[in-house]
Amino acid sequence: MQRQCLLRDKRQISGHIQPVRFGNRSLYPIHFDIQRRGKYLVENDSLKGIVNTYGSTVIPCKYNTIEYEDGVYYVSAGGKYGIYNTYGSTILPCRYNSVRKEGREYLVENNGLQGIVNTYGSTIIPCRYNKIQQEGNIYYVTANGKKGIFNRYGSTIIPCQYDEIISLGHRYIVKRDKKFRGYTTNMALPYCLVSFRKSNA
Repeated sequence: MQRQCLLRDKRQISGHIQPVRFGNRSLYPIHFDIQRRGKYLVENDSLKGIVNTYGSTVIPCKYNTIEYEDGVYYVSAGGKYGIYNTYGSTILPCRYNSVRKEGREYLVENNGLQGIVNTYGSTIIPCRYNKIQQEGNIYYVTANGKKGIFNRYGSTIIPCQYDEIISLGHRYIVKRDKKFRGYTTNMALPYCLVSFRKSNA
C-alpha cells in the first residue's frame, strides 16, 4: 500500500514539486532518471537522505545537505563533504573540507591541504599539497614553496623539491639552489646543469 501511494504521488508531482508523505517523513523529488527508478529526498529531524520509489534507503538520513550533480550525490555533514553514487555506494567518505570536480577526477581538501581522488574513490595524489593545478593530463603540485609534477595516474614525473618548473613540451627545466636541470617525462637527464646568478644589469 505504501509503495502504491508513493508511486501515485510521484505521478502527481511530476510537473511541479510537492512534498510526499511516506510514513512519518516528508519526501521531495530530487531527480528522475528514465533509465532508473526515481529518487526522493527525505528529511527527518532536519537531516536528509535519499530513498527510491520502493521506499528503500539509498542514502541514510544523516546529512545536512544533499545535491545531485554530474551523476552523483554530493553530501555534507558537520562542515565535511563526501560523494555517493546513484546506487548509494560511497565514492568519497564525508570527511573532506571541500570536494569539487576537476576534469575527470575530484579535487579534495582537508585541513588546508589538497589531493586528487578518482571517480572510484581511489587516491591518486594524497592530501599533502598546498596547491594542485591540472594542465592536460598532468598535475602541478606545490608544497611549502616547492613544486613538482604528477601524471593523471598519480605517478611522479618530477619530485616536489624544486623552486621553479618550466615546461618545454615533453621536457622540463627545473631550478633548485640557483641551478637549472633538464627533465624528460620518463627520467631525469642532467643535460643542462648550470649555475644561476641574478644579473645586476
